[in-house]
Amino acid sequence: GAIGAAQEMAQRILTLATQGANGTIGLADRTSIQSEMRQLVVAINSIGTRTKFSGNSLLGQAANGTATVSLQVSNNTSDVITLAAGAFRDIGVGQLAGSAGSILSDNQFGSAAAAGGAATGAGTSAQASTLINKINDVHVAKSDGTSTAAQVLSAFNAIQTAANDYITALSTQRSLLGAYQNQIEFTVSN
Repeated sequence: GAIGAAQEMAQRILTLATQGANGTIGLADRTSIQSEMRQLVVAINSIGTRTKFSGNSLLGQAANGTATVSLQVSNNTSDVITLAAGAFRDIGVGQLAGSAGSILSDNQFGSAAAAGGAATGAGTSAQASTLINKINDVHVAKSDGTSTAAQVLSAFNAIQTAANDYITALSTQRSLLGAYQNQIEFTVSN
């Protein structure tokens, strides 16, 4: 469910990027679009950190590369199903060397590296990091006014590509969790 909600928000980012690439909208509209995209990424991060079961975080365990989930499925202690950590990857921007607040703030238009360090992580988290960097690269409110229409269009097209890649990564992770869910249900039925 958490990954499904993140997919819906990523789909909204994709829709906003398409609107931002439209040559008929103005600077204020593009700035609003960029701000909404940033807020959607913040919401996705929030979902990732709040998704817990019995007090244990379910998403983000794979950031350290060691977490797996093992379930004992009968009274026999050796009857265990082990779920790979890849199914439980962080769906947000992952670990940031700088402050996430500065990276996502409305007055910061640089990449994650410019705001304090490159994002780390793998899989879905890396795709989310790429997406926020592309959103920050739009430069719609650059103070010196040097952004050309072609540069802005190119930046919104890059967001579209990053959003599609992120949606694909979320789909892969969600399908892995679905397969595990089916495996567990069939085991319980057996």
